[in-house]
Amino acid sequence: MSISFRILGKAGGDNALLVQIDSGQIVERLLFDCGDGCLTDVPFGDVQAIDHLFPFFRVEPPVSRRLPHRPVRAQLRHTVPQKDGFAHQTE
Repeated sequence: MSISFRILGKAGGDNALLVQIDSGQIVERLLFDCGDGCLTDVPFGDVQAIDHLFPFFRVEPPVSRRLPHRPVRAQLRHTVPQKDGFAHQTE
């Protein structure tokens, strides 16, 4: 099984997360969408292949006020960037 993801959009603007989960038998494509215009760099065929959409995936203002005010860097183990723009994570 492998999980690959791609962060769409620009820093400081609207973003989305495109995730591909490959079980070896089927590939599921998930889009966690948080804004407008995030899919402009994604080929139309890839957009049509999205299996599940999670719209309005965001942190609400009351929650965001409790978050630390310093950048937090996500740490993913075994992540290998690929030429297709996705970062592939394998077990």
